[in-house]
Amino acid sequence: MIDEVLSLMIKKAASMDLIAGFKPAPQGTVINHLQFADDLIVFIDDNTEQISNLKNILFAFELIYVLRVNFKKSVVLPVGETQNARACADLFGCSCISFPVNYLGISLDSKSKASSVWETILQKFQRKLNSWQREYISKGGRIILVNIVLSSFPIYYLSLFQLPKSVEKEMERIMRHFILGGSKTVKKKGWVGWDRDNTSKENGDVGIKKLNIMNKALHAKCIWRYGNEKDALWRKVVNQKFDGNSMAFSPNS
Repeated sequence: MIDEVLSLMIKKAASMDLIAGFKPAPQGTVINHLQFADDLIVFIDDNTEQISNLKNILFAFELIYVLRVNFKKSVVLPVGETQNARACADLFGCSCISFPVNYLGISLDSKSKASSVWETILQKFQRKLNSWQREYISKGGRIILVNIVLSSFPIYYLSLFQLPKSVEKEMERIMRHFILGGSKTVKKKGWVGWDRDNTSKENGDVGIKKLNIMNKALHAKCIWRYGNEKDALWRKVVNQKFDGNSMAFSPNS
């Protein structure tokens, strides 16, 4: 409810030209703010008046709900050539950062195939393994952990980006090493190849999920959503960016 009221206040201010958002295309939809759970992004011009207007909107919100916005957890992120970013940060009492930056676990302003994008998920992958005492888990238990936890761990990334072959091989190496029960000092060899581990249980094998197939399936779901979610904001933005040419759209664009 509180988030809805703040959203309505921002929309009202935008309708009165107190703040301005951006357009993904010259004749596109104006986007002045985005919300996800308790996270809020507001888009304004590099203009001291709009900066003051946004401050007043948030101040009014604080008076209505007797709540305080924690500006120490907020940041100002300038896009392109700006002159008032530092003044904006000083006014709000928050920090001013620059690209690349992580938002909702995704590195913004980085190419999807850049090693820095996937380095985080590989580190989390390895940390998750290190927290499990593999020597006290049976092979069946290790297979269950890999299939349910590890192979599902990077789904968020796989649904957005194309998985580089090198990263796929590294993830599979980590999973294979864990299943075999090896350690940093002791290496063990499997009785069957990894390709057999990836085949289904119906065929009498282990049934470890193939990451590249998951990657393709998640992208196919994204294309399916594009065809079904006619009124979704993300679909409108994609449509405007590609001039309505859905054939030019791919989840990696």
